Amino acid sequence: MSGEPPSLPDAGRWILVDRPPWPELLRAHLPGAAVAGGVLLAARVYPFREHPVITCQFRKWTGHPCPGCGYTRAFQSIARGRAANAVRDAPASPLLFAGVALVLAWNLAGLVLRRRLRPGPRLTPDRRTWRALIAAGVAALLANWAWRLAHGLQ
Repeated sequence: MSGEPPSLPDAGRWILVDRPPWPELLRAHLPGAAVAGGVLLAARVYPFREHPVITCQFRKWTGHPCPGCGYTRAFQSIARGRAANAVRDAPASPLLFAGVALVLAWNLAGLVLRRRLRPGPRLTPDRRTWRALIAAGVAALLANWAWRLAHGLQ
């Protein structure tokens, strides 16, 4: 006995880990960390209310908010510790914010540990599950939009 835990075949693993060369590791984790980190950092520090970056063309053309309206304000509220305001602006935003935070944590862990982390077979949904996840995401976005329209939020 060498004291090492018994190895599992890849089919039974939750996470696959390997140690590729540094450039490959950067290609695997830097884009996800940069995008997720940028979104969370911007939500925390950029004054979107005073200097809006994106103007919603759907709202400009129709006078009604689009399915994505409210998420910028909601992310700002969560990043500043005002979760109740976030739920008011976009009820589904805490789940999306948590997802972005998980993407950042996953990619930073890979970079810090100098390991490429990939979802193992136990974390990789099959085609049917992917369809169900996509349908649930679309349903949540549409429910969020209906809630905003019903409450007259702009």
